[in-house]
Amino acid sequence: MPNHTSSAERDHNFENIRIATSPEDGDSQVRSDPTDDEDPSILGLAVSLEDGDSQFDSHSASDVSSTFSVPQSIYEFLEENGRTYHKFKAGRYPHPNDEEEMNRLDLQHHLFRLTLKEKLLLCPVDLRTTHRVLDLGTGTGIWPLHFGAQNPQSQVLGIDLSPIQPEWIQPNVQFIVDDIEAIWSYRFKFNLIYGRMLAHSIRDWPRLFQQSFDNLAPGGYVEFVNVSPVLEVQDGSPRKPSALREWSQNIVQCYKELGIDIDSPSSHRHGLKQVGFEDIVEVKESWPLNTWPKERSDKILGAWSRENLLMGLSGSSLALFTRVIHWPKDRIEMLLLEVRNEIKDRGIHASWPIYVVYARKPMR
Repeated sequence: MPNHTSSAERDHNFENIRIATSPEDGDSQVRSDPTDDEDPSILGLAVSLEDGDSQFDSHSASDVSSTFSVPQSIYEFLEENGRTYHKFKAGRYPHPNDEEEMNRLDLQHHLFRLTLKEKLLLCPVDLRTTHRVLDLGTGTGIWPLHFGAQNPQSQVLGIDLSPIQPEWIQPNVQFIVDDIEAIWSYRFKFNLIYGRMLAHSIRDWPRLFQQSFDNLAPGGYVEFVNVSPVLEVQDGSPRKPSALREWSQNIVQCYKELGIDIDSPSSHRHGLKQVGFEDIVEVKESWPLNTWPKERSDKILGAWSRENLLMGLSGSSLALFTRVIHWPKDRIEMLLLEVRNEIKDRGIHASWPIYVVYARKPMR
């Protein structure tokens, strides 16, 4: 079983992180105090669903039997190009799940907190009556852990293909290994369904929207948060990206060949309306490429955005480029070297669009 530090422990280290935001610090990297060399086991499906008093005894036996039959093998991650990947439904999500990626995901969580002014979600759900919450593609589990801590009256369930969540968690949070694109068969309805950064995972958004609608209590909310792969360059930018554009176009093409449209966030409003949601709201934010903006708050946001990109660049490219378009690793690394240089180039005034879309299920 892999050794790692829990999500909660990694998140606490953000208190000690400094990221350069001034022009003279441009290439400074994220730094944090070293974590204790602990080895907690990972919370997997067999653990999270064995509790007899759990409010999340959620699936029928037939729906999870295949998952229950291999509880140990899901910890034996696949290794490729020096990274590890989930084994349960291998290849479904082409991003790694190793320590490097887990640290990036927790950093990205902090980036979203900065973007949304420390809010965990934007929809106006009544938290006093939000008793059951579902987090789709939970990753390290950091969002459910924070939400559960802030809302002890809620039971929060996180689902992911990788069992990389911490073992020691508060009693109102649980994690299971499952595929969110499989059939849902919960015995109860949720008050809130949340999905962040799912654009790289979902092949059938209409089906996901429909399953979300069917599994929400009347008056419940869904909220989806995604980043567009189309980099928006500001008019009058001193320099234009070329390697970034080539990389982004190849990423989009690779996902298309896998049956995934990662440029779908801007169409979510229509998709939610089609299945019956109402009070649909779209909020558009952005992540500066780096620290090019003049405003200090945007510069800080750009610093975190830059680190998120640099930390995730290799992991988001290797499996896709080698498996789908069959590039050799040395060719990938040559392109990524140029991409890294452009990510750090403050002469490129560009941003990544962020789409936050939420909607309510009618009371009727």
